[in-house]
Amino acid sequence: MQMDYGQNGKVNIGSIVLGFISCVGISIIGNSQQSVLIGIHLLGAFLAFFGGLAYFQLQVWLCYKAHPFKDRHCVGPLRATFCSICSILVITMAILHNTSYKSGAAVCEWALVMSFFVLFGLFGSEFRHIDFHQLTVQKQGLKTQITNGVVS
Repeated sequence: MQMDYGQNGKVNIGSIVLGFISCVGISIIGNSQQSVLIGIHLLGAFLAFFGGLAYFQLQVWLCYKAHPFKDRHCVGPLRATFCSICSILVITMAILHNTSYKSGAAVCEWALVMSFFVLFGLFGSEFRHIDFHQLTVQKQGLKTQITNGVVS
């Protein structure tokens, strides 16, 4: 993707930060059981789901602002659709959790996770365009020459 480093670059950095925040939330969720540490688990869920949703929404914006690939015309609307679905699921999950409909909130949570997996899968169309470069390491070290106490 070729972008200018003005506004798109700032959004890209913001997207990276939100991606890391979401990953921290996922780690917190995975390492704290809901039945034992409910407050920590909910903090992780908040970071993972709201941070992840913001991350994907920025990716949709970048998808339309970056120089287009041939597949952008397919991927952009799919990402926007799944981001809309995720937004509805996050709001519904929060409402159901706060009104003590835990099983309904759990269904929304799992549907949200599956939608996140689809959104991650949509990056495959962009990863196809990454070139492979081969790195070659020398088998023998460089020979150095010492002249008058100076290594050259």
